[in-house]
Amino acid sequence: MTTSFAPLTVAIGDLTAHPANVRSNSPETYDPENIAHLKASIAVLGLLQPLLVQKLDGKYAVLAGGRRHAALKELVADKAAKGFTAKTKVDCRLVPEDCDVTTALSLAENVTQAPMNAIDEFEAFARMMEVDGQTPETIAKTFGTTVAAVKGRLRYGLIHPDIRAAARAKVITLDTMKAFAEHPSQEVQREVHEALTKDGGYLQAYTVRQALKSRGVQVSDDIGAFVREDYEARGGAIAADLLEEHSVLEDAALVETILLEKLTAAAEEARMRLGFAWADAMVRYDYATMADYGRVYPGPIEPDETAQKRIDEITAELERLQLEMEDEGLEDDAYNALYERVDALEEEARDLQEAYSAEDLARAGVIASWQGGQITLHVGLVRPEDTVKAETTRSASGNATGEEAPDAGEITYPASLAEDLKTERAMALGAAMGFCRKFVAELSVGLHWT
Repeated sequence: MTTSFAPLTVAIGDLTAHPANVRSNSPETYDPENIAHLKASIAVLGLLQPLLVQKLDGKYAVLAGGRRHAALKELVADKAAKGFTAKTKVDCRLVPEDCDVTTALSLAENVTQAPMNAIDEFEAFARMMEVDGQTPETIAKTFGTTVAAVKGRLRYGLIHPDIRAAARAKVITLDTMKAFAEHPSQEVQREVHEALTKDGGYLQAYTVRQALKSRGVQVSDDIGAFVREDYEARGGAIAADLLEEHSVLEDAALVETILLEKLTAAAEEARMRLGFAWADAMVRYDYATMADYGRVYPGPIEPDETAQKRIDEITAELERLQLEMEDEGLEDDAYNALYERVDALEEEARDLQEAYSAEDLARAGVIASWQGGQITLHVGLVRPEDTVKAETTRSASGNATGEEAPDAGEITYPASLAEDLKTERAMALGAAMGFCRKFVAELSVGLHWT
């Protein structure tokens, strides 16, 4: 059997597909989108591997290297590609015409090349930038990919060497190694890795990400985006990442200080607007702690002339919106917009007909917390000590007026709980109404006034 093949150069226009090429029955392999990176590489670096060809019917049929051949044809057809025409010659190796193992040759080239180790690939990208002086943009052009994809590989190639070594040795998984890229500082990566592995045990990607959260806040995190402008104005340090959204606000204490200040300001603004006695803020709403708080709700009031005029206007607009919502041909987006408008008008009408009592305003307050990526206001809260005082006062007042205490067998609920249950029932009804447009349209106006 022939063990070596004569080198030669062949014009791209003289190349054709070989019927024995093992990929010939998979034409999608040669689709432009599947060879884009190969085309880009050849355009910049040239053809690095010669094609294996055999003379057939006056042409040189490509026995191995079909994807390279397809990329070369794409370059010839691409007017923007310089230096590639049908007459451009490329390096090949010639298989004798009497060779009887052509299929084996084609298969061997495809199956004997081991895929590149992922870590080797990441590190190679990093070396191109650090040693060869290339930029993510030039690397992307060379390999026919996006700058974002290149930066993603670079981030993994720039992970602390000790962590990459652990992944190579299979002490940690590739996913766990990648998790360390959540923080761009190699020193922080090393410290976290040492802290998590000092007692041995299996290290998971989730554990790494959680540990890195204590070392800063990513600028793409909802809190990071919310406080970044003030954070930078106060000189807070930022660990820059190749991908901007993964850059980290390193001073977690400063981030929390700024967030609490903003929450406190929002709570105070609401307190002044609504007339409550106090305002407070917490980064995360602690439901276990807040379970001891009471709550007050606005009660009905008689609207003045101005308020009544506005209520009448709202009523008329709600009736008009109801008619629009009954249109069966209404698109979902348009229907949802109408529904939101109805909801806003009903809330405005409620505010005109309800108010907190002076007694409730004197003891209740507002807490602002961060929930779902935004400031959430919890209004009408009564601190536990104030709840006890109010109940003691009511009890003393009842005894003084001679009112009978509730029967021992009678189930009674605090007024705040009763109001909460009423709210829950209303929310449940609203959720059910969401399944039936016609039902919603018929009740959207009338429900508020019953």
